[in-house]
This record gives sequence, structure tokens and C-alpha cells, in this order.
Amino acid sequence: MVGLSLIPTAIGVWVGFLMDNLLLRVAMSSPIAYFIGVMVVFYGLIFMIEKNRRNSIGLVLMFVFTFGMGLMLQPLLAMVGNMSNGMNLISTAVFGTAAIFVGLALVGNNTSKDYSFLGRYIGILFFVLMATIILNYFFLKMPMISLVVSFAVIGFSSMIIVYRINMAARGGEDSYISLALDIYISLYNIFTSLLRILAIFGGDD
Repeated sequence: MVGLSLIPTAIGVWVGFLMDNLLLRVAMSSPIAYFIGVMVVFYGLIFMIEKNRRNSIGLVLMFVFTFGMGLMLQPLLAMVGNMSNGMNLISTAVFGTAAIFVGLALVGNNTSKDYSFLGRYIGILFFVLMATIILNYFFLKMPMISLVVSFAVIGFSSMIIVYRINMAARGGEDSYISLALDIYISLYNIFTSLLRILAIFGGDD
């Protein structure tokens, strides 16, 4: 399911390139409106997917959601791709994300371990990260905070993957759509955060 979701994501990236960086221009000209719009669409679709997580409508909405995520991914890929070693950085981020996922999946699939305790921290960390991201995006605008947030997002998303896979392995998940959605978002966040880190430390430009 997660693998299938990458197809509309790739289509979304391609459509984003055809739009000639329209989203990037909108984000730069109206950052507040863009941020609010993205959040409304993002969480609105998540709400609708979860509401229909046991029927075909949820599956269709899942693909619509991943298409939109591909659109939002295009500006970052374009920025990194324009670096002299941009394609190497993107490839490293892809393989790095895949390696991280394999390792986390092995940990989460160990049914002799119960990682349900992570659920107590995920909610708190989510609000802390969101507050930090919003403050830095609108007010502080500090590159160092953005870097720290990228590392924190990788750790946070890794926790979610272990928690959700372990829950499913222990029989505590009854919707493959809901499970795939959480894993997809986590992998998306790991990839984008890792790519930003690599662009900062490994970019030749």
C-alpha cells in the first residue's frame, strides 16, 4: 500500500515541474496564506481518510493525498536538483530513507517487544514540533532551528513507524489504509528532512 502511494506522489512531482514552480512562487509571495492553505488541505484530507479508513473511498482519498504531497515535494527537489551534486544528494536521501525504514520495520516487527509506551510521547512531541516549526516559519526564521527541527522530525517519524508497525504486528490495527497513511507520512517527513540536512552539509553550491 505504501509502495502504491509512491506512484501518485511521483505524478504529483511531475505535475509540479510542469507548473513551473507555481507553488514555490505562491509560498514566497504569500507565506501565511500558503502555510494555512497547506495545513487545511493536509489535515482535512487526513481526517477524511481516517473517517473512511475501512472502505474504498478512503483508498481513493489516500491516493489524492499522496498526489498532493508530491506537488509539495517538487519545490524542494527542484532546489536541491539545481545544485551541482543535487542528484547525488537526492539519491542518497532516497537510499538513506529506505535503509532507515528497513531497520525500523525490523525493530517494530519484533512481537516480543511492546512499543505501545511510545504512544504517550508521540502526541506531546507532535505539538512541540508544530509549535517550533510555526514560530520559526513566521517569526524567528533561524536556519539553525530549521536544522535542529529536521533532525527532530527524523527521530519523531522513526518513533511513529516503530509504534505503528509494532501495533499492527501485535494485532492492534484493523485498517491497512490508516497504517499505510501513518507510515507514508513518516517516510515522507524522514526523506524531506534528510534531504534538507544533506543539502546543508553536502551541497557543493
